[in-house]
Amino acid sequence: MLLWEDYDTPYVDYFMQFKDLTEGGKMYEAIRWAKAEKIANGFSADIFGAERPVTKEQFITMLYGYA
Repeated sequence: MLLWEDYDTPYVDYFMQFKDLTEGGKMYEAIRWAKAEKIANGFSADIFGAERPVTKEQFITMLYGYA
């Protein structure tokens, strides 16, 4: 969410099928942007894992994708 906010909260038109996210939820637009920009993928095609803690390795991977 920090990277999305740093990028001025852009809106992207990208379809997601994550069952553990609710459209309009707190992180929904940030995750949709990160998925569209290939910064974050989630754990599977239908599970993102937004409520799970982010590991150092996952965060470094996201920063690399952001760069």
